Amino acid sequence: MRTAFLCLASIAMTSLGVPAFAQNAVTVCSADYQPYTKSDMGDGIFQELVSAAYKAGGLTVSWEALPAVRCNEMTAGGTVSGDFTSVKTFADSKDLVTFESPAAMNIDIVAFFDSRKMPNGLQFDTVKDLAKYKIGLLAGTGSVAVFSKAGVGFETVQNNESLVRMLNAGRLDVIVVADLVGLFNLKKYVPESASAFKFKSVYSSPVDLGFSTKAPNFRYQFDKYQQGMKVIKKNGTYLSIFAKYYGGAANINKNSLAEDMK
Repeated sequence: MRTAFLCLASIAMTSLGVPAFAQNAVTVCSADYQPYTKSDMGDGIFQELVSAAYKAGGLTVSWEALPAVRCNEMTAGGTVSGDFTSVKTFADSKDLVTFESPAAMNIDIVAFFDSRKMPNGLQFDTVKDLAKYKIGLLAGTGSVAVFSKAGVGFETVQNNESLVRMLNAGRLDVIVVADLVGLFNLKKYVPESASAFKFKSVYSSPVDLGFSTKAPNFRYQFDKYQQGMKVIKKNGTYLSIFAKYYGGAANINKNSLAEDMK
């Protein structure tokens, strides 16, 4: 797949003889993180935001979901134009990858609970306050480090299907995942009771398109992206993309929006 999109980018030429990869085609990668990336719901909120921003500037985007480490390496080396990831990923290598503020969106990490068993909601102010609950975390996610640092006990589960099924069966009181990940998998695996599960924010992580400073003509692509993002925020496209993935404008989790859209 990687070879295919790089070839497409390199064979297109402008009248000045500059490769389209460098001028009007952008290659982006990200970790596979459904439904933020391609799923039954569509191309994914990451890709739709980036594509819409570039479309507003007259550019096109080729996207590939890759293992996170590989995507990071390709971006730092300039093999691709950018990596849609946490802005903290390249905090120590700003000479290789650069971001702009405010971030395009936030991934809101939330605690899902069964409202039938907790009709008054989940009561907590800090991560440590969750220690009294049976907590499930997805193995390998950032939440494992957060809860470990706070000294809060938890059970790690290997996949999202098991996580939501354990919550539904009452084997866990709480599962901590990204809001859209939880909503997507509850509807997918326990549709008959999905609406009974509510969530409360634990912490948020800003994410955006990080640009490789080694990629051809990165400054041009960087500027076009920033300009396009401002356009889609003003013309309603930005919020319409969020509404699609949250099941309507009224259901959008405002914590997930860019700081200038809250």
